[in-house]
Amino acid sequence: SVLSQVYAADGSVIGEFYIQRRVVVPMDSIPKIVSQAFIAAEDARFFEHGGVDYFSILKAAVKNLEARRRPQGGSTITQQIAREFFLTREVSYERKIKEAILAYRIERELSKPQILYLYLNNQYLGHGAYGVQAASQNYFGRTVSEIGLAEAAMLAGLLKAPSAYSPYTNFNGAKNRQIYVLRRMYEEGYISLREAQRAAEQDIRIISWEDVNDQVAPYFVEYVRKTVRDRYGSDSVYK
Repeated sequence: SVLSQVYAADGSVIGEFYIQRRVVVPMDSIPKIVSQAFIAAEDARFFEHGGVDYFSILKAAVKNLEARRRPQGGSTITQQIAREFFLTREVSYERKIKEAILAYRIERELSKPQILYLYLNNQYLGHGAYGVQAASQNYFGRTVSEIGLAEAAMLAGLLKAPSAYSPYTNFNGAKNRQIYVLRRMYEEGYISLREAQRAAEQDIRIISWEDVNDQVAPYFVEYVRKTVRDRYGSDSVYK
């Protein structure tokens, strides 16, 4: 599900229509440091496993048994894709088994870069933003190709709980998550200790996201929305 955009004669965007605000970008537009931040935070063995990380599952299962809680944790990036595209978020052993089977099949059909492409363009990162491009625009006012290590780590940190760690409403929480991701990146050898420290100390300017539909010509944009919807249908406009 991607957004539709309205352009003015000078090429500027003056309107957006969507159910999920997602701007899909190719992998070569996503800095390597962004991919590394998400991998370090979510699935450190991404390039080693075949869709399912049995070591992580075993570790999570032990923790679940010790805490006497329902099954959770241990999902790889590929399993998360399987869940988001084909399953529900129901917490059960049955869903985890289906998730593992689908992840294995996805890994047989797609390359690791293709899986990362789906993952980085799909995940919900708070305040209506789906994928790293929309989130970068929301929080930093820049495209994902323009952000650095500090911003990349903050985006990756949001994934665990986008609402709870929102930079808008809980900047300290977002900062703590950023520091966690930087530590994981250092532990995985993606960055040096000095780079992690510099990124943690860097001031990040969080912008207030504003609805572009209200900025230039709101009445005309609304006219365009209704006209295009009536001509092509809601799915074409909003998805």
